[in-house]
Amino acid sequence: MYMKEVFGIGKKIRQYFESSDVSISSMAMRMKGKYDKYWGNPNGINILLLIVVVLDPRSRLDFVNYFIDYIF
Repeated sequence: MYMKEVFGIGKKIRQYFESSDVSISSMAMRMKGKYDKYWGNPNGINILLLIVVVLDPRSRLDFVNYFIDYIF
């Protein structure tokens, strides 16, 4: 559930980043910087978190595919 929430937050930030409202877009830009600090670099993410997601029968490879698409 943790990775689902983290990736969901990243998705919302990207949606708000593309908003036509300047104040929302600028706030999302600052939030994206903080989000990317911890989750934007694939080398900085603990690989065990991704392995747990793959082994979870509820999510299978959905989150890994999402993460790969997001990064690459």
